[in-house]
Amino acid sequence: MDYQNWKELDWSTEENWSVFEKEAWTDAENQLSAQGLKLLKTLPGRFSVGIVASTEDEQRFIHITVKDVRDENWFDNVRLRRMSSPRDWKGNEFHYCSWNEIGKKALKYLAPEYDDEAL
Repeated sequence: MDYQNWKELDWSTEENWSVFEKEAWTDAENQLSAQGLKLLKTLPGRFSVGIVASTEDEQRFIHITVKDVRDENWFDNVRLRRMSSPRDWKGNEFHYCSWNEIGKKALKYLAPEYDDEAL
């Protein structure tokens, strides 16, 4: 994945957003599956990326989000939050990582022995 190209995209065109959104979801799915996790749901938004992922057995869940890709620091400001169910939109605190770390960070965060210091 050419992350540098993502960081320099011109967000003034709808076409750039549409292409980016599809690439981001594909990249997220690849990162998650490489860690034995699965992407359950994508959450379309205007200039935001949202994903719900889980462990393979769907016993633990995580919400991964980029609030606004037009922010110049979006790539290094990806939020992860553990969820009690795939519909839990109000639980746990956010943790942050870079986009290219979401698979590894999600795996650590979803570990049964999760400890805030693991991230």
